[in-house]
Amino acid sequence: MDFPFVLLFLASIGATVAAMPLARILGAKVGLLDHPHERKLQSAAVPRTGGIGIFAGLAAGALVLIELSGDLGVPITREVVAILVGGALIHLTGVLDDLLDLPAVGKFLAQIVAVGLVIANGVLLERIELPGGFVWSLGWLAVPATAFFLLGFINSVNLVDGLDGLASGIAVVAGLALGLTGVLEGNYLLASLGTILFGAVLGFLPFNFARKKTFLGDAGSMLIGYLIAVIAIAGTRFSGESTSVFVALACGVVPILDTATTIARRARNGRGIFEADAMHIHHRMIRFGLSPRRTVLVILALTLFSAGQCLVFFVDGTRLLTVSTSLAAVLILLQMRFRHRRVREENGDATFHEIVLYLLGAQDGRYPHLDGKVALADVIASGPASPAGIETSTLASSPVASEVVLEVVDVAGPAAD
Repeated sequence: MDFPFVLLFLASIGATVAAMPLARILGAKVGLLDHPHERKLQSAAVPRTGGIGIFAGLAAGALVLIELSGDLGVPITREVVAILVGGALIHLTGVLDDLLDLPAVGKFLAQIVAVGLVIANGVLLERIELPGGFVWSLGWLAVPATAFFLLGFINSVNLVDGLDGLASGIAVVAGLALGLTGVLEGNYLLASLGTILFGAVLGFLPFNFARKKTFLGDAGSMLIGYLIAVIAIAGTRFSGESTSVFVALACGVVPILDTATTIARRARNGRGIFEADAMHIHHRMIRFGLSPRRTVLVILALTLFSAGQCLVFFVDGTRLLTVSTSLAAVLILLQMRFRHRRVREENGDATFHEIVLYLLGAQDGRYPHLDGKVALADVIASGPASPAGIETSTLASSPVASEVVLEVVDVAGPAAD
């Protein structure tokens, strides 16, 4: 087989695209719907069966991988089987949560079972290797470190799933970065699994942005979080190097940061860790003045920058990424500086340092639309988050105002956030 990774990609993306219309119909039939809520901005119920379509793409990719395993030199070991079975359990847990709204503790216990199965079958992060020859053998810490890594990714990506294309866009970048790492390092298990993830999630994105859209649901967001983490660990098992773990961490910089700051912020304000709110990083960026779509673009640009710089640091032959990823960083900085000027005009003496701390969740906003007292729908409709510099009075009376408001969907994130 001359182009095995192309075939893996085509099988994954093709199966997802074919399954998505059926998944949408299934969501309407069985009640897998995301209904309007005071913390959400959609005006009608939306099927949250995107994860089912992605799962179909992953299954198709896995079948092709099994067929091509001999050509690729990727044996289908019990570790690989455990990864696939663990993913199915995570997906099933998400489907049940989307359908029945499982309690947070019950969902977490199900995640532990899936992660325990994977670990019991030898998928372990046993050592950390850095450039220069430094190697840290984890020893007895391997099991808790692996569990923390997997559970952390599952739930952090689940938490950040609050805007169209956000969690899925991060997964697309992660799949591409992990696949590229595998190709360049000759780690064909990592390359194969990364390619399958890339294709399956990329096939979902058009349906997430379509007029008759479909949401990921917990079945999708938990699954892609699991896959980013478990593919990274599987990569270390194949090659003995830990580059894939650092690449995964680089791709997950925003979800990881959001999870850490959310826990700290809720503790600081005396709120329960599982008490839902609309003050995640992406919510804060909207309150800061970015439109929902620009918020997604900025976060994905940051993900690209982080992933690209990690590849340049760890993987030979990737120096050209320095230019493109640095450009992404420049665009982010310019966007933030532009919005900071607007914020100062609207709110007086807010310094850039204060805004950065606010966006990171290190401090609360000093103004009503920043501190969460004003609903996101009102923030968007009143002007600070209006796209393309539309004035407040213009947006309020504009016939496209409702479309601007509906650009944000499921702003509160998963039910258990």
